[in-house]
Amino acid sequence: MSTHTECMTTSSLGLNPFGSVPQFLDEKQTAARLSVSVALLRKRRRQNRGPVFRRIGKRVVYAESDIIMWLNACPSGGGASNERVQ
Repeated sequence: MSTHTECMTTSSLGLNPFGSVPQFLDEKQTAARLSVSVALLRKRRRQNRGPVFRRIGKRVVYAESDIIMWLNACPSGGGASNERVQ
């Protein structure tokens, strides 16, 4: 009986060999996902008010996970107490 066992690689399992690598969106995709213009996205980036971004060469990209975290950190409305103001 052979004691050799075949190694299962992540690629043989159909998994990403790098582990959990974030999916990146370009400016147009990110603006569309946020329902804003590319110009507004760029303006917020210059003002450090937008989601975290990365530069790959001259390209600006956003990780989907960073977009979600940014959205969750910027809640608006719905959080007020249910007390009536008199």
